[in-house]
Amino acid sequence: MTNSVENLSSSSNDLLDFVATDVHEDYKTMLEATEQYNNDAESIRSMVGDFSSTAESLLTSIRNMAKAIQEVTLAANEGAEGTANIAERTAVIVGNAGKVLQAIKTTSKGAVTLKEKVSKFEL
Repeated sequence: MTNSVENLSSSSNDLLDFVATDVHEDYKTMLEATEQYNNDAESIRSMVGDFSSTAESLLTSIRNMAKAIQEVTLAANEGAEGTANIAERTAVIVGNAGKVLQAIKTTSKGAVTLKEKVSKFEL
């Protein structure tokens, strides 16, 4: 019986030594790993927050560029319409100038004819 108690006592001591050394060290390592996971998760959360902020800024910049491009396109279209309008009016002016020139030629011929006819009269 004494032998059994001594074996039990020895086994209990071995178990306590095992718990005190191996289990305790493993538990300590597990706690360190958990703490590192927590730190890593916090770092990732921070990076994702930074990425989100950067993406939001980038989206705002892209929207501003798209708006500026749209405004430039609108201004270019208005400029093209204005240029077309000027070209049409210039064509009308050229056409009217041709009519005025024709009228001047006709008037000039009429003046020459009138002068010739008046010169036939003697005073």
